[in-house]
Amino acid sequence: MRICLLQVEDLGSVEGNVKHAEEMLLKAKDADFVCLPEFFAIPRGYNKSIYDAWRESMAAIDMLRRASGRVKGYVIGGSVIDN
Repeated sequence: MRICLLQVEDLGSVEGNVKHAEEMLLKAKDADFVCLPEFFAIPRGYNKSIYDAWRESMAAIDMLRRASGRVKGYVIGGSVIDN
């Protein structure tokens, strides 16, 4: 069994973080389990409202949906903000 725990770099924006996480997921596409860290999409120092964070987290959910269809095993998407 191959388990891949991803530690993705914070690129300073939701868009950058989501794109980077997707690239990392696809590199580990042959793993049985691929795990992302909590709140991987939200950059450090994020100072918008919880509603904005929830809305922007939808990009992470969409990416997880896309990427999980291309990964052999299970994708554990860390945490995303829920409203």
